[in-house]
Order: sequence, then structure tokens, then C-alpha cells
Amino acid sequence: MIIALVFISSVGLAQKYALLDRKMISPITYTNAVTVAHDYQSLFPVEKDKLNEFVAALEKIVKMLNDKNIPQSLKYKLGSTEFKGVKIPFGSEERIDINLSANCGSATINMHLVDAKNTNATNAFNISTWIKYIKKEASLK
Repeated sequence: MIIALVFISSVGLAQKYALLDRKMISPITYTNAVTVAHDYQSLFPVEKDKLNEFVAALEKIVKMLNDKNIPQSLKYKLGSTEFKGVKIPFGSEERIDINLSANCGSATINMHLVDAKNTNATNAFNISTWIKYIKKEASLK
């Protein structure tokens, strides 16, 4: 009977979302419910079981930026997170602007991942730094 209660309570406490700090200051926290307050705290939610895939998607974007292989548009869905981007000609360099949107039921949180006002190298560096933060905080390999 006690074992059953412990099992039920541990299953009920499983956290669904990893809250990633966009400023890379706070450790990753976990929650079952995402609120608008998380957006104001500069936290971006990713489903905990999709964290490895999320990092892999970020790594592909870094490679695309470094290789200067910019598509006309980009649209990719990963769980509750959607990546949307559009190519923007900018002087002699083709750039892309990418926004992330996480629809978590009770709240939708948006993030400007790649800003076409910055060079591809700067955007690649910023995302690579965020990837290192995520891997370290979530103990990913």
C-alpha cells in the first residue's frame, strides 16, 4: 500500500517542461504548467522529453548560419515548440530571422532566436553559447 502511494505521488510530480533562461543566468527549472509570468522572467519552455531534440535543432541552425546555407524560409515543429524563419537579404550577406513559439496550453511564449540585424556569425555564436548553457544545466551530452 505504501509503495503504491509513493509510486502514484512520484508519477504525479513528474515535471513536463524545462524552463530555459534566455539570459543564461538562472539554472534550468522544471514545471508542469507554463504561465505568462515565465515569459516576463525570460524563461522559454521546452518539453522535458524533447530537450535533446531541441538542442539538435539549435545545432542545425548554427551549422546553417556558419555554412551560410540560408533557406528561403524555415518552419519546423518540435512538440509544443515551433521554429519559423524567413530569409532576409542584407547587404552582401543573406541572413535569416527566426522566431520560436511554444504553445503550452495555458500560455504561448515567443522568443526571437535569430535576429537578421546581427551577422550570421554573431547569431551562430549566441546560439552556440545558449546550447552550452542548456547542455550544462540539463546534463546533456
